[in-house]
Amino acid sequence: MLKTYRRRFVLLNLILVGAVLLGALVAQGVRDYRTNYDELQTTLALIVRPWDEPGKDFRAAPPDGERPPMPKEDLREAENGFITVFYDAERGFSLLSRDAQADSAVLDAAKELLAQPDGFGRSGSLYYYKESVGENCKLAFAPAAYLTEKTVRTALILSAVYVLAMALVLAISVRLSHLAAKPMEDAIARERQFVADLSHDLKTPITVILANNSILRSKQDAPSAEREPWLDSTDEAAKSMMAMAEQMLTLSALEAPQTAPKETVSLSDAAEKAALQLEPVAFERGVSVESEIERGVNVLGSADLALLICTGLLENAIKYEPSGGTVRLTLQKGRQAILTVQNGGSVIDKDDLPHVFERFYRGDKARDTRKGHGLGLPIVKKQVELLGGGITAESDAESGTVFTVTLPITE
Repeated sequence: MLKTYRRRFVLLNLILVGAVLLGALVAQGVRDYRTNYDELQTTLALIVRPWDEPGKDFRAAPPDGERPPMPKEDLREAENGFITVFYDAERGFSLLSRDAQADSAVLDAAKELLAQPDGFGRSGSLYYYKESVGENCKLAFAPAAYLTEKTVRTALILSAVYVLAMALVLAISVRLSHLAAKPMEDAIARERQFVADLSHDLKTPITVILANNSILRSKQDAPSAEREPWLDSTDEAAKSMMAMAEQMLTLSALEAPQTAPKETVSLSDAAEKAALQLEPVAFERGVSVESEIERGVNVLGSADLALLICTGLLENAIKYEPSGGTVRLTLQKGRQAILTVQNGGSVIDKDDLPHVFERFYRGDKARDTRKGHGLGLPIVKKQVELLGGGITAESDAESGTVFTVTLPITE
């Protein structure tokens, strides 16, 4: 699927860029043709006009057997196939040319043009420029191939530019297709990982339930006290599945497009309430909770979300803090509200740290579901983002693990 997407992306880029580039090059080609056409007209006019010397009678034809001196510039043009023709009503035509084979065709064209008005034009396979004084006239001719060759040369250059540009566009498009497909590849990889993790997390409680049911069937005549452990184990497995389903529904609801209610809420009250609610949980685990909460820290959003953020971070810290350890909750007010939750006795491996906010990710390779399903922190992250804030995680042997939430404040 991704290969097809990349091919379509490259093809679409080639079509769009190719069409625009082709249009630009065609326009440039037309412009160059018009420029060459105008330059040819100007050149022919310049070949003719240098004979207008001050004080010289244009009507005086050159002496028999002699050609008037020709400027070097015009001589170069004549060598390129340009021909100058002089017509005198008394002496007839005389040619200035280096191409004897073309003389007869030029003379025929000159005779036909005697009755034509002055100026630039085309006669058969020749372009001409005519200028008359009385009955006398002078004409400059250029073969049509002169303009054709320039046009073909321009077309070849533009074609080479087009081919090279399209090759460059192809290379860039292939690279961009990989970059554009990268998020999709990552999303597909996350989806596959999600399915694998979900299957793994569901497999364990389902296996427990099926095994317990099998045991209970084999012990139908056993006393209820003997059957009770298997029933309790089944209940635990079912509750684990229920908790995971609720977390997934919560995460799915948070990922859906929505906006948090815009109201001023006290993050200070939410932090204090969360610490109070989780104190019994911490006590049962042998963990103490210390809090340092600045008063008057208000944020714009939802009181429920503010409480859920504080509760989620504290629950996570208490869950992974060893017995006898301390969890510290701090709330400070600066340019933003800064909420930190630290558990000094728990360190996240540096390889696991970048992934702690990914769904179903747990650093413990055994994937023990007793401490959770790896959905708590992703849920907290979505809740923080919904309030327009950000969350980071740091962990080292000296400070333990510290989660820091920043939220925009309001008065």
